[in-house]
Amino acid sequence: MKLLSIITARSLWFFDVQDLNPRGKDLTEDLIDWIKEGYNFTGAPDASTVATELSAGKGLAFTGGSFQAREEFFVPVNFTMFSDGFLGETKSSTHDSDAFLEDLLTSASKEFGLSYEPSMILRKNYVSEMIVRPDRTLAGLNPKLKEFSNRLKSLTPNAPDFEVAGLSLWTSPPVAGSRPFIFSFERQANKPFQERRYYSQAPVQTEDHIKLLEEFEQILPV
Repeated sequence: MKLLSIITARSLWFFDVQDLNPRGKDLTEDLIDWIKEGYNFTGAPDASTVATELSAGKGLAFTGGSFQAREEFFVPVNFTMFSDGFLGETKSSTHDSDAFLEDLLTSASKEFGLSYEPSMILRKNYVSEMIVRPDRTLAGLNPKLKEFSNRLKSLTPNAPDFEVAGLSLWTSPPVAGSRPFIFSFERQANKPFQERRYYSQAPVQTEDHIKLLEEFEQILPV
């Protein structure tokens, strides 16, 4: 299994954001400017619309930023603030996205006297998306699927041959109206099959996602 590219490494930290500022200091404009300048974001929310956006359940999006994940290693980063948590996103790893959120919360707390403690975080969710090239394909997963593909081909004579192109595992939505947790492995859209490029999504840390794909590949027939 060869990693070709990481599309998204997203970390979501859920907590009551109001708890950061228990005495209700008016920090909105200064905080937005500090976040924008501290991480070189090219896009930032308008301070005058913050209350409206948050009360409507919308996030405050900061885009096109940069974060020093390690010595001499900077990664592009996006950040969204919600009333019930923070979202950090890189294209390197969820570990870097976590490190960014920790750095932001710790640094902002020192700068503005906020009340951040790691124990405030109720839970962390992850979204990992990547493109890989496996040594094996889904083609021989089940011989009966090949028979079914041939039957489909017989009914659509003008189409090329059909092949099994994807597999996904879903959970039931944790709460009515919420999104399920999804693992998917499928041909990358708009790429010829002979390139053996697959898109995969998983609700786990980036490194765990890579290990899962290596285990999954061993299930596929040679």
